[in-house]
Amino acid sequence: MTGRLPKLIAFDLDYTLWGLWIDTHAAGPLRREGDTLNAVKDKYGEKIAFYHDVAEILHRLRAGGVIIAACSRTHTPALAREALGLLLVPPPAGHKNSAPTPAIQFFDQHEIYPGEWTPYKTSSSGAFSFTSFQVQRLLISRSSIRRREYRIPKW
Repeated sequence: MTGRLPKLIAFDLDYTLWGLWIDTHAAGPLRREGDTLNAVKDKYGEKIAFYHDVAEILHRLRAGGVIIAACSRTHTPALAREALGLLLVPPPAGHKNSAPTPAIQFFDQHEIYPGEWTPYKTSSSGAFSFTSFQVQRLLISRSSIRRREYRIPKW
């Protein structure tokens, strides 16, 4: 491994990992057709999918031991969790014979809540607190993934 990675990276879902607002652009129930990779459809047949490079980013962070959090303020938190549970992430490059992984398994923590956005919201159980870690800031903007303007060290 080269480079220093933060202990934790928290990703917003809407327009960061997928190209929509889950609470205004999708309607449940969601469905996946068989073992289709990175594609879920809502009740109207609209596709929900991660941006192209998200799978590689998730695999690299997981291999680097980084804690990954999914964070979102949405009026439909159950729908967001359902999408993460149904989306299948393809295996990493060089592991074509491996099984795909449900996206939700990449996220160690789910901070997905209804209502207005509040910075640094933590789970009510107290099991996880952003302040319990000395977290290096890594900012991946909503448009940087689409434009491939992120840097994650190769290892």
